[in-house]
Amino acid sequence: MRFFRVLGVPLVEVYGLTESTGMVTGHKLDDVQVGTVGVPTSGVELRIAKGSDDDLGGEFQIKGDMVFAGYYKNPEATAQSIVDGWLHTGDVVRLVDGQIKIVDRLKDIMITAGGKNLTPSEIENTMKASPYIKECIVVAEGRHLPGGRAAAAAMDPRELLYWGVMSLAITVGFFTAYPMNWWLVSKGLKHGLMTVHEPADTSGHGGMAMPGHAGHMA
Repeated sequence: MRFFRVLGVPLVEVYGLTESTGMVTGHKLDDVQVGTVGVPTSGVELRIAKGSDDDLGGEFQIKGDMVFAGYYKNPEATAQSIVDGWLHTGDVVRLVDGQIKIVDRLKDIMITAGGKNLTPSEIENTMKASPYIKECIVVAEGRHLPGGRAAAAAMDPRELLYWGVMSLAITVGFFTAYPMNWWLVSKGLKHGLMTVHEPADTSGHGGMAMPGHAGHMA
């Protein structure tokens, strides 16, 4: 978004969902805060449910004529989504200088062994900001890990190759000289999150896989 605005394109962000029948928050053209989705539109009442971690935020709930009547032939799901006229969006938000910032989906929020709430998307996006990391996913499934977190990252082989050549580093298969790669592999092997295996054909390299998932990274 910053990129387009620097070019002179007046890009703004808005927020809405199917259950709200369209947009319910948005930036004002003269008050754009990058990273937020603006302020409520006309006729929208909002509240942020108090969570266990005020720094993280709480569930975004809205009320008004824009809230849908309910799910077709599914009264149980409707009763869970609309309580006393308030639509529970399932999104965790917080206020930043009076504007709404989307944090993550409520069901994806992780609680560490120390009781700290963490949002996977902020961790994932921070890691993916590195040119050497193509994809990253953070999950929490009750694994016995320090802090209760697990992460898997897919390195971009083209960026790693370029980095290796430019730095005169020697690379062997997946285990590149990039320090983060070694750290992830060592942690994954130690805690049983991934295993090293040989591919069926002899032309490939050794790979790394998550338990229960097919395929490998080479």
